[in-house]
This record gives sequence, C-alpha cells and structure tokens, in this order.
Amino acid sequence: MKICEEILRKGNLNAALLELYKCKSLHRQALELLHKLVDESRSSQSEITQRFKPEDIVEYLKVTFFLKTLCSFS
Repeated sequence: MKICEEILRKGNLNAALLELYKCKSLHRQALELLHKLVDESRSSQSEITQRFKPEDIVEYLKVTFFLKTLCSFS
C-alpha cells in the first residue's frame, strides 16, 4: 500500500490516489488529499495537472455515505 501511494504521489496521479484511498476505506486520507487539492487548484502557481473543486469533496462524501448505507442493508 505504501509503495503504491508513494508512486502515485510522485507521479501526480491524484485521481488514482483518491481511488486507492476510497477502495481501501481510507476516507480520512482521501478527504485530506481532496482538501489539499482544492486549495492547490485555487493557486495559480499549482503544479497539479487536474483541477479540483469543493464540489468534489461533496461528491466524495455522497458516494461514501451511499456505499455505507447500501452495505448496512445487505
């Protein structure tokens, strides 16, 4: 896990890193990364290749809540 995380970070593969966190139920790390990416997206000096918006955090929370709710009823 740590090796994958390091490779994705070095390659600026943030969407893949978010997906890894989501699949591993590392929601705190995913939300912290999303928060950081939203802040960096607002900066004109940012080196990230994909822009992130506050709505991405809301969408992540909606999907996570939906999956938790779905699993609790199965």
